[in-house]
Amino acid sequence: MTTTLPTIPLSAAQAIADHSQAADVNPIEQAKLYKLIVDAGYSPTEVTHMVGKKHVPAITERIALLDLTAANQARVADGTLPVGLAWYIARLSRDGQGYMTVRWTRGEFTDIRDAELAARALFVEETAAEYAG
Repeated sequence: MTTTLPTIPLSAAQAIADHSQAADVNPIEQAKLYKLIVDAGYSPTEVTHMVGKKHVPAITERIALLDLTAANQARVADGTLPVGLAWYIARLSRDGQGYMTVRWTRGEFTDIRDAELAARALFVEETAAEYAG
């Protein structure tokens, strides 16, 4: 097994991690900064420690927001699509993301939890269709 060494020094990775925690950094910018550090060879666990989080999913789920369409990333950045819901939507196909976003913006859900459950159900449907096809 070969170990890949980080491509940027730890001090630079830590500086990026520190910047990711600034109050003016939106969740999409934060995801890009986390991904930059991971792409440089640091593990999500190492990034978790750099930013002072306790759980690795805080990093991996934030990076997953980069799977959102550009329009949905903009909605997360401007706060019109809540981060928690966006993570569920990011797991969907492009069409599924559009469908859920339209429903969210139209106010078709009783609350964010209702929208998250709908996104989870759609994910199951898409996954089942993918395996069936």
